[in-house]
Order: sequence, then C-alpha cells, then structure tokens
Amino acid sequence: MSASVPDLFAWDRDVSALEAALAQSAERSIDHLLALTWHLRQRDCARCRLLALEVEALLPNAGWGEIDHARTRARLQLARAEGHVLFAELELAESLTTAAVSTFESINDWVGVGDGHWLLASIWTDIGVEAKVSRCLELALENYRRAGDSVRVEAAIARTMANNSFSD
Repeated sequence: MSASVPDLFAWDRDVSALEAALAQSAERSIDHLLALTWHLRQRDCARCRLLALEVEALLPNAGWGEIDHARTRARLQLARAEGHVLFAELELAESLTTAAVSTFESINDWVGVGDGHWLLASIWTDIGVEAKVSRCLELALENYRRAGDSVRVEAAIARTMANNSFSD
C-alpha cells in the first residue's frame, strides 16, 4: 500500500465516515489517518495536529518507499500550514507551504504542487499581494491539469473567476 491523494475538500458526512471507520478499525490505517488529518485542517486544527503526529509516528513502519514518505510528510506540512493561516501566522504558513511544494515538485506530485499553490494563494490574499494571488492560482490550475484532476481543475477555475471578479 502507498500514500493516497485526499480530495481537496470533503463533505461533513464523508469526514464523519472517516471518523467512524477509524473508530471501528482495530488497526490505524495511515491512509485513513492522513485523509482525516487533511480534512480536519480547517475544521479542527488541534485535532489535525494530533493526527499528524500519529501519522508521523506510524510512517517509519508503513513499509512504503521514500517517495510515499515524502508525499505524506509534505501533505502533513500543508495541513499544518492551513492551521497557521487560520490563526494569521502567515510567515510560518508560507514557510511550511513552500517546503511542501518543493517536496511535491521533487517527486513529481502535481496534485500536491497544485494544492500548495492553492494554499499560497490564500496566504497572499491575506497578505494583500494580488499579483501573487493570481500567479498562485494560475500555478494551481496548471498543476491540477498536469495531474489530470478534473475536480481540482474546476475548483481552481471557479476560484480564479471569483478572485478576478474582486480584483478587476
């Protein structure tokens, strides 16, 4: 088994299903823990951090290759960075996100690169640098297309249109 790519966002019912699956399982699946960690990144930052620590503790014994380890660690960095954005700790969020993007690029994980740029767009929105917001959204869209993730492509197009409507 290897690290899977979680959806960009999830319905509350899907997060509840992940919670229930973990509660009923005797074994803590890293994929389930990672997905739940990711989807709690904006819902429950404290729980997200705790689950991220659990994933990190299980990772050495997962039997995965280095690419899947790197992908998982980068995904955890993005999840943590989201929490920092929500608490206006933008320098730390940018640092974690930039490091995650670099890791994703090094392993050719274009969804991860896109997700990183998606988050950087949020960071630059909060900082107030419109040119960087637009560029990050372009990069997110480009990388989602490269990955062939049609749901993320549509989300990036919609977000770009919304962003343009406020900046034009």
